[in-house]
Amino acid sequence: MSQILAQEVPSLDVSTEGRTNYGQNLRGRPMLVMIDGVSMKSARSISRQLDSIDPFNIERIEVLSGATAIYGAGATGGVVNIITKKAESQELQFESFVSGQSGFNSSEDGDFKVAQSVSGGNDKVRGRASVVYGKTQAFYDANGKMIVPDTTQGSSQFNEVLDTMGSLTFDVSQSKSVNLLAQYYSNQQKSPYGLNFGTYSNGKYANGNNPTVSSGHSSDREQGTKRVLLNAEYADNEFYGGQQLLAQVSFRSEDYTFAPYLYNRSRDVTVIKNGDHLRHRSKKHKC
Repeated sequence: MSQILAQEVPSLDVSTEGRTNYGQNLRGRPMLVMIDGVSMKSARSISRQLDSIDPFNIERIEVLSGATAIYGAGATGGVVNIITKKAESQELQFESFVSGQSGFNSSEDGDFKVAQSVSGGNDKVRGRASVVYGKTQAFYDANGKMIVPDTTQGSSQFNEVLDTMGSLTFDVSQSKSVNLLAQYYSNQQKSPYGLNFGTYSNGKYANGNNPTVSSGHSSDREQGTKRVLLNAEYADNEFYGGQQLLAQVSFRSEDYTFAPYLYNRSRDVTVIKNGDHLRHRSKKHKC
């Protein structure tokens, strides 16, 4: 999502090509990301608003450039409203998507994605259900060397994405309608590779400024995003003589996971050497 928007939206900063959209501003200022009018802004300033939906489930994206407070806080640069796909007709329709890519660097250089949706209904009720599953592996540079993963904001290497969505549209009358949306989104990392900082001595790490990629990584905490979104809308286009009434109730639950990483604030570090890899323990270390 962040890469697509960076290429298509003028004045939007380039993407980090990772899990986060930190620093990706609109007109040099923060943007507010919404899905069907529901704000993706969190109580904490965690920049994973665009890590929230797969493009397969998107009908269109509306961008409002410039500061506004109509839709809440955090839109000093503008608003990005993601509109999800709904059932287009009463007829039973199927949509399928299969993709894959590889740079042929190794057996771990391959990504794929499969998606399927079904929609239909009658003159009163229409619905759409979809499921998307994708998997990414390692990223390599032009020389065939594995790119060092970002352990702070989060890398998109070795990720598994699952995006399930269901929507219903009820036509109460010619001017009144009710829209219901339910989504479960999961983007979890399970990487066998980590950063090797080298041996620790004399208050610093041998490869502290230039860590290398090392296999054999294992951790009970890895980068991940889980989100549940429920949304209900009521629209009346002929409310009291041609006015438009829009009522909306939404629920959103999120779970963000960050992997431990070195943050050099303390000299109280205990290093345990395990083969060619290091494990670091410190009560004063910030993770």
